[in-house]
Amino acid sequence: MQLEGAVCLITGGSEGIGRGIAEVAGTAKADTLLGSLGSPGAVETFSLADAAVTRSKISPDVGTVPPGYAILGDSPTPPPGYQHTGSSLVVPAPDPRWVSRARLEIGEQPAELHSAAVDGRVHTFSSSGRTWFYDPRLAVLEERQPMPEPRSRFAVAAAHGKVYLVGGVDHQGEKVGSTLEYDPGADAWSWRQAMPTPRCDLALAVVDGSLYALGGVRDLLFLEIVSRRNEVYDPLVDNWTRRRAMPTARYAMSAAASGRGLFAIGGRRRWFLRWLGQAVSAVNEEYLPGVDRWARRPNPLPAPRSEGSAAVVNDAIFVVGGRSLFGWSSDTSSFEPRGDAWDASAPLESPVVSPGVASVDGRLIVHAAGSTPGTLEVQECRIATTFYVHRKSAATEGDLEPQLRLPERERRRLVDVEPPPDAAEGDR
Repeated sequence: MQLEGAVCLITGGSEGIGRGIAEVAGTAKADTLLGSLGSPGAVETFSLADAAVTRSKISPDVGTVPPGYAILGDSPTPPPGYQHTGSSLVVPAPDPRWVSRARLEIGEQPAELHSAAVDGRVHTFSSSGRTWFYDPRLAVLEERQPMPEPRSRFAVAAAHGKVYLVGGVDHQGEKVGSTLEYDPGADAWSWRQAMPTPRCDLALAVVDGSLYALGGVRDLLFLEIVSRRNEVYDPLVDNWTRRRAMPTARYAMSAAASGRGLFAIGGRRRWFLRWLGQAVSAVNEEYLPGVDRWARRPNPLPAPRSEGSAAVVNDAIFVVGGRSLFGWSSDTSSFEPRGDAWDASAPLESPVVSPGVASVDGRLIVHAAGSTPGTLEVQECRIATTFYVHRKSAATEGDLEPQLRLPERERRRLVDVEPPPDAAEGDR
């Protein structure tokens, strides 16, 4: 069965599956429709023809949701007259694919981008010092206040409603440990305590509101070395501390948190004892902050990759783009920590290196250079849809009977069945 337009499953009440209306973007597909459609007893069927239920046949003026019943909404914020139950339902997308959503003429070719999501909006930062704001619900992309001082090869993460930029290389080519805080609500920047170890090409991940700065490249006397450093920043007290170092020194890797731990994936290594060069890595290591312990996961990244970006959707870690052994990559690889398994997701249309990647409401959102020179493009890929359960509050004056009353000819057009002999006259 295929349900077009504004259709939503309604649950709750003593009768099991109930009825009601809500907005759902796109097309919902199901094999059966459970329960009855219309007044009780008027229609008894477990299947409908494709496109039988349309927006014109099922609309907000047909009926109401009775008190005590629940609707599934696409936002954790309940509509007026409802209360969020705390429950949700995750529905994987049947055919994930990338779609271009917004494009902005910026007059430069963005080479290195970093993104973070705050309150359902994505903030992206360029190595040129420029900043952009993207609202996925409106597909609006606009420029915001630039960084106080441009830097490159830095790391970005969001915590407590703010975005933090850590480390990198300044305009003089020096590695820095400075920490910048961006307040999206005020569109303002402020300086915070600097990271103890100045470094660049590091990765940043957040666990329980604390930021973990992993690996990167740092200076040691007159040499540049690949670092194993793991330093954690607590934004609430503005303080850095050192934790157990990574087992494998790497830089330009991807990092993300899922469940109780964080994962450092891929990157590059420099093996001085074998050659004065760089080796692309597929290593996948997990860190558990609660016990300050590292462990290597048995399943590495399917193919060695560096300079990719990671985001989490429903506890799965997605690594997007980057640089492989054979050049730029368009791959999207997903890792499920509970099953220790990798899977291939929808690839990007074009390969990218160092894209800005974030996740909002089950969607991966990528910022990268557009196909037209001097443009910034936003692409989205729906991985899953989360429906939040909102229960109808106590009845208020004006509530209608919990029935969907349709004219007889409309009911017969929906499903070709006869009403039961004992159906009430008002239900015909």
